[in-house]
Amino acid sequence: MIKFVTYFLFVFFNINAVFSNSAEMKLPIKVVPILTKNQAWLIEDPSTPLVLIEMTFTKTGSSYMPIGKEGLSTLFSNLFLKARNGGNHHEFIAIMDGLKLKVNTNVSHDNLGFSFSFPKENADKVIPLIKTLFNNAVFSEEDVNKNKYGGYTNFAHSNPSYVAQRALHMKVFQGHPYGQNPDGDSQSIQMLRADDIKIFPQAFLAKENLKISFLGSLNEKETQNYANQILQTLPDEKLIKTDDIPYIEPKPVKDLTQIYQDVPQSSIAFIYPMPKYNTLDYYYATIANVSLGLTQESKLWRAARVKKGLVYGISTDIEQWPASTYLYGSASTQGAQTQQILDIVRQKFTNLKTKGISEKDLSFAQNHLTGKIATALIEPRQIINLIHYAQTWNKDIDFLQKYVDAIRSVKLEDVNKFIQNWIDPQKLSFSIVGKNAGCEIPQE
Repeated sequence: MIKFVTYFLFVFFNINAVFSNSAEMKLPIKVVPILTKNQAWLIEDPSTPLVLIEMTFTKTGSSYMPIGKEGLSTLFSNLFLKARNGGNHHEFIAIMDGLKLKVNTNVSHDNLGFSFSFPKENADKVIPLIKTLFNNAVFSEEDVNKNKYGGYTNFAHSNPSYVAQRALHMKVFQGHPYGQNPDGDSQSIQMLRADDIKIFPQAFLAKENLKISFLGSLNEKETQNYANQILQTLPDEKLIKTDDIPYIEPKPVKDLTQIYQDVPQSSIAFIYPMPKYNTLDYYYATIANVSLGLTQESKLWRAARVKKGLVYGISTDIEQWPASTYLYGSASTQGAQTQQILDIVRQKFTNLKTKGISEKDLSFAQNHLTGKIATALIEPRQIINLIHYAQTWNKDIDFLQKYVDAIRSVKLEDVNKFIQNWIDPQKLSFSIVGKNAGCEIPQE
């Protein structure tokens, strides 16, 4: 990554000068035609000894599973490497280890993703091995039963912050696919069988819904060859058709969601609806969020941590999903201080609405958001994650330049007008996990 490191270290240490002059932010992405109408995105870098591959199958995440089969995509992900070589997955893992092949899976509400990395010199053996991962699976009912109950039955005893997040999601997205537990519920997991997992690749993993990206010491011809070998194992179309999930704005929950856990500290989650992704209002919201809670210079951090020492951590970020965009915040504190944190969050939302942000806040936010790009473009894994994210969202290859230009073009009066019109503290929804008896939703 010599060229990347040299250029982007320059960017990192010269953020203000570079971005204030609208410097170009382009990655050398090559678009490679592959089987059917698909395209692969490639970053060719001779100095990287590994080949990195990212594959995402859209509309295959937990929210797209058939009614009564909730949790199916999560279960398939958990079993992905456990039914190879006629059921002898230990032998298969040993072969992977010998080839230094690393495989990871990721299930979101919308998509199912696979990550592969391996030394370039092993490519001729690894690519055929990857092909077998999408077919020839041998699953037994025993395999399925060992894995399908784990996520659901352990939910109530999971990490408190995860429980707070999941519980609040289920409330604000109630009645919508995003409100489903990704691991299924007590009824759906009972219905999952080995046959469901066996037909999963044919049912949901096809050329038509695949996005694939490459990074490493490989050229366009090699990329096309590797991609086509993998795609040969996939059907052209999914067996089970899925419609787009309808867009939803998180519904404010008036009552505080409280879950008891006998733990010394409380975990707090809060959600606030945000504008649709890639609109002008979305960029105004992104700027406002930096001031509110994204960094350790934010209003929430300074009020709850620096001034009062009430939290171990507190932050906010904007989650953008294909069918919803919202601000998600979290905090952890001693149980007895939980109400104070709820009050601070509500107060800072109110202050943001009435006072807006300053010119100094705007400048800091713009530098922070554009500067984050520089730090993300030094390490190969971060680079391929970034370009694959853009490919999955159907962006153009000049997406970085468009993002920087959009952030840099934001004006203070536009942000503050948005804040006045959009922010309503009454729309905040909270959940807490811990020993929190007596806590209440903060009022005006």
